[in-house]
Amino acid sequence: GNEMLYLCLVFPILDPEGRIVNLYGRNTRPDTEIPHLYLPGPRKGVFNYPGIKGSDGSVILTEGILDALSLIQLGFANTTCAWGTNGFTADILAALQRNHVATVFVTYDNDHAGNPAAEQLAYRLAPHGITTRRIELPEKDPNAFLVAGHTAQEFATLLAVARDLTPATHLPRLAASPAPQAQTAESTPSPQPTPTLTASEPTPIPKLPETAPQEPRTDAADQPPQQAASVPGDPEPEPAAASPTSPTNAASAATAASSLSLVTAFGPRVYRMAPPRFGSPGLRVTLRLEIEGKAFLHRFDLTNDSARSFFVGRAAKLFPSIERRTFEEDLFALIDQLEERQLKKENSKASFTPQAPDMSAEEEAEALAFLRSPALLADLVRDLEIVGLVGETVNKVLLYLIATSRLLFRPLSAVLLSGSSAGKSFLLKLITDLMPSEQVFRYTRISAQALFYKETDALKHKLVLIEEAEGATDADYPLRVMQSDRSLRNLVTIKDPATGQMTTQETEVEGPIALLVSSTAASIHYENATRSFELG
Repeated sequence: GNEMLYLCLVFPILDPEGRIVNLYGRNTRPDTEIPHLYLPGPRKGVFNYPGIKGSDGSVILTEGILDALSLIQLGFANTTCAWGTNGFTADILAALQRNHVATVFVTYDNDHAGNPAAEQLAYRLAPHGITTRRIELPEKDPNAFLVAGHTAQEFATLLAVARDLTPATHLPRLAASPAPQAQTAESTPSPQPTPTLTASEPTPIPKLPETAPQEPRTDAADQPPQQAASVPGDPEPEPAAASPTSPTNAASAATAASSLSLVTAFGPRVYRMAPPRFGSPGLRVTLRLEIEGKAFLHRFDLTNDSARSFFVGRAAKLFPSIERRTFEEDLFALIDQLEERQLKKENSKASFTPQAPDMSAEEEAEALAFLRSPALLADLVRDLEIVGLVGETVNKVLLYLIATSRLLFRPLSAVLLSGSSAGKSFLLKLITDLMPSEQVFRYTRISAQALFYKETDALKHKLVLIEEAEGATDADYPLRVMQSDRSLRNLVTIKDPATGQMTTQETEVEGPIALLVSSTAASIHYENATRSFELG
């Protein structure tokens, strides 16, 4: 007795399986204050899913169905739509990810609502490796563009010069897809491009940085059911949803969580992941899934099929409103991120060379004059007295020479022995402060295996300072080997993630190093004593 879509042009909205999950009604009365209507409840489904499936990497996104149909009428079949400027739902994002869409060309209305919404969407898509480009129309929207008589060739030209909105903080991940070309608007799942229209240059696709997590978001599709939405005026109705993450919010979220884990959000599903140790076999992670305040934590190997199935099964039971397939796709997206992260580290591992700050010509001349002075050591002793270290003349000179010996083929080392509060830490600090900061490693404690897993040339010709010998007791042996042999070689057994067979992996950390250690002990281990000066 109350026809909700009375006098409306009605469009079915389908899910990827072709089931009708919602209806959209465009009111045909010109004087209506309610031009756009949906069925009660959250916005579900994806318009023109076959166009996304056959898109070959790039999709055009409009505000509403009539705008999308206008571009399909022009021949651009790989077009879909959101449900208003704030109506980009988790279903739409999942469809883009499932079909490996790399670039989204946003054709929101050219007005005060559409322009900021396009920029906000760029921040929403960037963590998922999707580039956002803004098409700037000469008319208000694609429907007005079509009605005004513009051609497909004109729209293709606008695609070619679409402005990149992708946040600069996101790094390239994949080779980008060209701009979508006009396609035959037939009801086929794989529309073919028309060769007469040109495409834009490829655009790099951004990826979520290891340390740039985003705050959990609530999408329109996950809002409580509501009655048919109504908004006066022409813009599409905007579902009640949290605003997409702004640059400021993204930065603050990054600061809060970057030091703890990697954070990736797929709509309302937020994954916080403690990544595997670099160089370890497989992808064993601690993964926390959060959805609307409810969380599930599990530690497992992402490359293990049975472990993934267990996680998916538990997640599906805890969150029955979300399909198992969605969780499976999320995990494979996380695997892609981790593999690219590890590849990036492998490429950067080859050389670890901290850069020294640039010197001006005057600074370089002054430094060389100091180093070439016949009274260099006397000048050094005087300068150390000026900064507060009086006395200890022999120790000051010898420690300075040991610190600079790091550049030799066989550097020197020293152990400074004294009672508590005698000033040994102050002495060592002043000496090391005279060395270039990028050449000094200061440690309070070193675990037994830590040195074996340093970057290959991280310690080469460096000065290593251990503030208390007790903190390096577990690392006594590798430190002695580094002093004597000027390198560390480690052979460990690991499981090959591809075959599951046990194999060996060899690592090498290059030296030599100059070593300075302080201790309150009366004496040191005799093996250490044969390799170092003992100073009181």
